[in-house]
Amino acid sequence: MRSRRSVRTILMPSALGLFMFAAGACSGEAAPAAHPADGPEVRHVCAVAPDILSITLQAGTYVPNSLKPYVPQPGDEIVEEPSKEKLWIFKDGKAVEDHDKAVFRTVDGKRTRVETLSLDGKSVYREGKMSGEILDEAAADLPTSYSVQSSDDPAFAKPAAPAAVFRKSKPNGSNTYPLPFVHTISLKLSAPLKEGAAYTIHFTGLNTSKERVAYVHEPRKIRSDAVHAIQTGYRPDDPYKRAYLSIWLGASAASKQDGGCTLRAESFELLDAASGKPVFTGKPELTKAEGAKEAICIHEEKDYLRTSAQRLDFSAFSTPGEYRVYVPGIGVSYPFRIAADVWEEPFKTAMHGILTQRQGLELGPPFSEFKRARAFHPDDGVEFYQLTIAQQEGQEGERGQNLLDLAKAGKLERVRGVWGGYQDAGDWDTLGHHLSLTHDLLELYELNPSYFAKAKLALPPDEQSNALPDLLDEALWQLPCFRRLQLPDGSVRGGYGEGWGARRAATSPMVKYAGIYAPDHITTYNYAACAAKAARILTAFDKKQAAEYLETARRAWTWAAANSNDENEIFRRLKKRDPGYPGQVKNARVLAAVELYAATREAGFHEAFKMDSELSKENPSRYLDQAAADFAYARLPDALADAAFKKRAIALFTSYVDYAIEFSRKNGYEIVNGCRTDLPIIGPCCYFTSPGVSAGYNIIRAYVLSPKPAYLAAAVQACNFTLGANPDNLSYCVGLGKKFVAHPLKLDAAVTGQLPGQPVGYIPFGQGDEGGKMCTGGNGWVEKWYLNYQAPKMFPDFYTWPAQECYLDVSFYAMMNENCVNNTTTCAAYYWGFLASRQ
Repeated sequence: MRSRRSVRTILMPSALGLFMFAAGACSGEAAPAAHPADGPEVRHVCAVAPDILSITLQAGTYVPNSLKPYVPQPGDEIVEEPSKEKLWIFKDGKAVEDHDKAVFRTVDGKRTRVETLSLDGKSVYREGKMSGEILDEAAADLPTSYSVQSSDDPAFAKPAAPAAVFRKSKPNGSNTYPLPFVHTISLKLSAPLKEGAAYTIHFTGLNTSKERVAYVHEPRKIRSDAVHAIQTGYRPDDPYKRAYLSIWLGASAASKQDGGCTLRAESFELLDAASGKPVFTGKPELTKAEGAKEAICIHEEKDYLRTSAQRLDFSAFSTPGEYRVYVPGIGVSYPFRIAADVWEEPFKTAMHGILTQRQGLELGPPFSEFKRARAFHPDDGVEFYQLTIAQQEGQEGERGQNLLDLAKAGKLERVRGVWGGYQDAGDWDTLGHHLSLTHDLLELYELNPSYFAKAKLALPPDEQSNALPDLLDEALWQLPCFRRLQLPDGSVRGGYGEGWGARRAATSPMVKYAGIYAPDHITTYNYAACAAKAARILTAFDKKQAAEYLETARRAWTWAAANSNDENEIFRRLKKRDPGYPGQVKNARVLAAVELYAATREAGFHEAFKMDSELSKENPSRYLDQAAADFAYARLPDALADAAFKKRAIALFTSYVDYAIEFSRKNGYEIVNGCRTDLPIIGPCCYFTSPGVSAGYNIIRAYVLSPKPAYLAAAVQACNFTLGANPDNLSYCVGLGKKFVAHPLKLDAAVTGQLPGQPVGYIPFGQGDEGGKMCTGGNGWVEKWYLNYQAPKMFPDFYTWPAQECYLDVSFYAMMNENCVNNTTTCAAYYWGFLASRQ
């Protein structure tokens, strides 16, 4: 374990705080620096310990990109700007070399590049440039740049410089250099703050927009960066309600001290948000000592948090209202509600995030603030072509090369009638693995059909008015797309996408071609599972459509069962590429078998399930490799199921969740993993942003099968970090909470100037252990060229930040700010929909 010096403070009882901007002079101050109007702006001042003031500075403001209609002017010249690699589009069955283009015109007598022409030639694109000044980082680290004075506190009767300055700085906007930065500066004072006293903080040597701010130490009224609580809230009967006390100050550039800060609160209170009156008092409990190691996954133990943490548990409190958590002498949390309907807004927000990933549908008011024209629809001139590679053989780049090879050989085959599905993430692929979204939402519906029959979601008008419950409208959106991708022999192709990924100044509706993957066995089995499950549920609403889906599911099963072997060319290729492919096919087959059995009650499907199910083993894997199939089987009527298999399924879920709950006690914020603890701590595994970690449904499944209060508590616990109970006090769901992710990697939003804050409901992968071995191979370019190349720089170094706090709200870092529609957002919708609907 690394050794380091730390700031150690003991949290003593104190009281009230208020912060406001002020102007005016005070005697004895140092000679002021220049304070430009667009200099770094003070956004918040609070106490994080009795003798530490935290100041949040915003240096620079994000300026959105713009995409406006191109209005030609006399003398305009459209100039191609070739890239190092050739770019191609595909039209009328041929490959056409293409280039990015710019508009040049004469300005002040000089030929000038004025705009980038959009991919479709109808608009001009301009990248936004940050406005405002960057922080003078050298001055920010000097104690002499600050002084604190108070006429109410004798310890600060004369202006006093802090004993030490700690800083942590990271970008929070996606402009090109320079990036907007948020700087948190902590001043270690020479004496504790006095309750009720007014203080003036002078920035004598700093280029802030104002020379001073005023702060009144009334912590019952002021949010502290050290108090971390959920920003949405809890149901009164939720058995888990918990906040945390913790602060990492960053580092001191002058003394080289690390900013671990041991806080020892003796008590905490729950305050009525309106009156400020206490309604509950509790005793904090240590979850992590400073310097102690944590385990978030099984692969290693380390001091991820770099400071101490205490839990503030108020699970026994259930009175409806709006509250803040208060730590005496420190401050309060963001407000949150305790209410019976508290999970409905998160559920509907996540479902809206799924909606905004739809292909083939124009998005916009009245059902979506995020605007985007219809994308990848043949009626808009999009041409689809058949690839010879499967989905598992590559995405951007591989698709383009396959299309180019086919075009040069004269074998580019046009496909008609395909559209729909979901866009994968920030880019625009529609992929076979998205089918898990349909299965997961159908599974959620079946947990409480009566609730979801009434739940209203943001949907297009024709779907809002139809006979289906809104959740089923969304769950079934992509199924017709894969039905269109099914071939006459029953096989299902693995989706579609453009050739080389997004182009500069391009949005998805501008792309007018796509390659359709060849069929693969996993997509075909997964389609069979989803179509069979949909058929069974749709029987109550549309028997004809239900019968049609069941027929397509049978055909998919027949093809996959006959072709999942070495006689099939694609199977051989994929097995050679990934020796684990046959096992993945088997897992998909088991899910298809149980869903077809549930829909048809035919013994053949039951036997197929039992043959390949992990439930046939005496000692199956702890990690439920076939979790969705195991859960579906455990929910079968007793008359249809093998009693021993059902019993083993229930035991698997409960055993894993018992283990996961116990394992969660090994990390300071008690992050609980509902999927598997052997996943690496990398962005796409979503340890910090997705409830229960990536696809971590097993906590809820365990509760449904064995309704123990501990499992329900764990389901709520799984949502806590995601929704604000984290060191950044950040909701990872765009548009949800008081402070939320604002710059997700959503290219259509970025290019059209709809960032920050769109699309609502988007949840990114989030951070990994960015300084760990599994991350540094993929994030080195971010660390080198964006965070450590020139001022402003991330401080301390990116690789030294606590894993729980190193999220960067910048859209260009894909491993952190992209997502997969069937991953983070669907998992959140499942959790929050279950917690809203549970009886």
